[in-house]
Amino acid sequence: AWGKLQLPSTSEIEAYFYLASFIEFETLELPDISATAQTVAKLHISSMGASDAFGSPIPMYDGLFCHVNGWEKDWSVLFSKMLWQVYLLDESINGFSEECNILVIQTLGILVPRLLGHLDRSVGRIRPCFIHGDLWEGNIGKEVASGRHYIFGSNGYYGHHEMELAYWRTKHHKMSSRDYCTEYFKHHGPSDPASEVDDRIRLYGVKACLMYGINEQGSKTKDRQVSFLHKA
Repeated sequence: AWGKLQLPSTSEIEAYFYLASFIEFETLELPDISATAQTVAKLHISSMGASDAFGSPIPMYDGLFCHVNGWEKDWSVLFSKMLWQVYLLDESINGFSEECNILVIQTLGILVPRLLGHLDRSVGRIRPCFIHGDLWEGNIGKEVASGRHYIFGSNGYYGHHEMELAYWRTKHHKMSSRDYCTEYFKHHGPSDPASEVDDRIRLYGVKACLMYGINEQGSKTKDRQVSFLHKA
């Protein structure tokens, strides 16, 4: 249920409420690898064809950061916008790093066209699917009563299905200790060329790494970002 709160007539703000069912989850170190892969693949496959563009009709927030707002015809354009915006926010919070700046510009100018450009072309063009947007272990649970698996806490939008998997490879998430990606690809294969899927997921991980720096501020985080960008 949701709705608008009835505030005093003198109030200068509007406020809304949202109520959801409480689900008791099992205490697990990591989500079940098979169930997680199947659930996420089903989400991606079933949503293909629902949109012919990449993005969202409403602003979508990753924490306090609006990372998607509107539509783009080409996936590489939307990803570039997201990456540049999150970099600028990180810079405003953690300060300017010349090395990080150079690496981000190189990533946008060289790696994005090289790894994602062909995904926008008519031959081999990818189809948008709805992705969760923040699929780390804290947003996946198994209900105690039924054993049913849930994913929640979405900041989703229509994007490239491989983008979802970046959170499963970044070291600041525990899911990186197991190969969820290989299990996922049993149900929904990588885009062509499949030989470059690891490079694409690593590229997508740059955004996740920069977002982590926004939430976990400090010099150690900046060093981690620079190290990740070098590997990308």
